[in-house]
Amino acid sequence: TLMVIGESGSVFRGIFALSSLSLGLGIPLILIGVSAGKWLPKTGDWLNTVKEVFGFIMFGLAIWVVNPFVSFETINILWSILIIFAGIYFGGIRIYQRFATNIERRKIYSGFVIILIGCAMLINQLVGMEKENANQEIFADSQSLFTPVISVEDLDQNLIIAAKDSRITLLYFTADWCVSCRQLERETFTNAALISLFAEINTVKADVSLNNEKDIALMSKYGIFGPPTMLIFNVSGEEQKSFRKIGVTKAEELLHDLNRLKDNQARVLGVSL
Repeated sequence: TLMVIGESGSVFRGIFALSSLSLGLGIPLILIGVSAGKWLPKTGDWLNTVKEVFGFIMFGLAIWVVNPFVSFETINILWSILIIFAGIYFGGIRIYQRFATNIERRKIYSGFVIILIGCAMLINQLVGMEKENANQEIFADSQSLFTPVISVEDLDQNLIIAAKDSRITLLYFTADWCVSCRQLERETFTNAALISLFAEINTVKADVSLNNEKDIALMSKYGIFGPPTMLIFNVSGEEQKSFRKIGVTKAEELLHDLNRLKDNQARVLGVSL
């Protein structure tokens, strides 16, 4: 949210967005305070259930944290296993209990539903792994799709060469610790049509994982707050700010904008790019 507000460059948009956020978070607390606690639920066994639910949420948080370091298939399998165990815990272990009330019955049925959802996810992932592997064979990792640049001077030299070849340029800011970058590389850069287009244009990548002086200078030059961000330059090496991409971008959107600029530049120059 802060990255999008910063990129917009609008002070009033920032004030409005952050004020709305603070009001949205604060109004429920104000209402509870005004009610003098009358609207708060009473203590009971439900508090133990809340504690147990948050325990599984913490396991889910652990899976989310390791997301950048393991494969997409492994993450899906871990989520499936977590859901299955949650179903077993909340429903399966209570089978031996007496179904004395409707509440107990609902717990049992809910547990079995959760187990079925987890099993469906696991089976779907195992069946889909072959398709994912085939997709990964099409996709050579980002190292082969992009030419790395490490400084402003490197980028300027690269843009000069691209201008001589009459090629538009895509600059991709990434980092090892960037979770959204992994999603972008996994879901967007695996598009066959996009990979084919990359072969016709100049694609460069700035890895700002170290956040050293060169990385900071490169980001500062273009007002970049962090990855993933993609900049698109025309054949003269000028950034087309209306085409700037922040965050995860769909392959179709990126493909459309690149082709649009490529065709536009071809008409201006009177040549085929």
